[in-house]
Amino acid sequence: MKNMQIFIQNVEDGTLKEVSQIVNKLTWETTLEAQPGKVKMNMLQTDGVVIQEGDKVLIRDNDKPVFFGFVFTVGYNERRLLDVTVYDSMRYLKNVATYIFSGKTAAQIFAEICDDFNVKYSVVDDCTWVVSDRIHENKSMFDIIQFGLDECLINTDKWYIMRDNAGTIELVDLENLRTNWYIGDNNMLSQYDYETSIDKDTYNRVKLVKENKDTAKRDVYVVFDSANEKKWGTLQLYESVDDTLSYEQIRNKAMNLLRVKNRKTRRMKISVLVGTFDLRAGNGIVIDIADLKNTGFTGKQNFIIARCTHNIEENKHTMDLEILNRSLEANQETTGGE
Repeated sequence: MKNMQIFIQNVEDGTLKEVSQIVNKLTWETTLEAQPGKVKMNMLQTDGVVIQEGDKVLIRDNDKPVFFGFVFTVGYNERRLLDVTVYDSMRYLKNVATYIFSGKTAAQIFAEICDDFNVKYSVVDDCTWVVSDRIHENKSMFDIIQFGLDECLINTDKWYIMRDNAGTIELVDLENLRTNWYIGDNNMLSQYDYETSIDKDTYNRVKLVKENKDTAKRDVYVVFDSANEKKWGTLQLYESVDDTLSYEQIRNKAMNLLRVKNRKTRRMKISVLVGTFDLRAGNGIVIDIADLKNTGFTGKQNFIIARCTHNIEENKHTMDLEILNRSLEANQETTGGE
């Protein structure tokens, strides 16, 4: 594990041991989905090194901390090998509880929940969107926080994410996670799979329904893109909305949903020959692959890393990336787009 140092701190007595030399293989995966970062280590079972649930794990690269987490699973086998699973602090946001929030911003909700569950956090970029009043009953902390961040994305086109940065859960504006990393023809690219689709998260008609207590009927609000309906057929997103919302609020929500959803999705999986810990889920990179020009993929394209897996084995560091082309440029694709 060249330039890498892996330390494990015993949960009971606090002793710290470096285990870099007995780790045969390591993977580190992060994702934009509501999941914690995960490190899996395959290592030699060695006298004097006892690993147990709750132990702290610190990984450094060139003396820079890149991962901090906690052992959750230890597996043993007859070959005296250990399979150790470690999660970062976001694992504790999988806890379930009930919260009632009113008049608070997405950043305030994030901070309150992190305080309640004693996890270290930082509001790197303040998400000032005031989240709709809501009772979150028996929901995970991920779901509760994400509800506000999703509202912000739909209504403002500003995309905030949570991610663990070596032991601190950060709230970050995706715009500020752009990098200068370029991957493409003759530059680090090993292989790729590219897909465009209208099957997974594409809608050209939005129908919102509100229960009207005064009339005992349902009020229906519909917006659509006739041009894309002609091309793709009707792809409808149907949602019930809070009965306290005004007509203008519901119409704005419908228009914003259509703006965000009325487009093809583009996803690509790529294997990268040389890994770098500068990249993880959420970072923006530039891709350029000449063979895809017939798909409309012309020139350098901005992609967001949706899933990043670092693979380290025998001093070789590679990456597998799943990336998506949800533009970092606000309003690049709007109603009546593709």
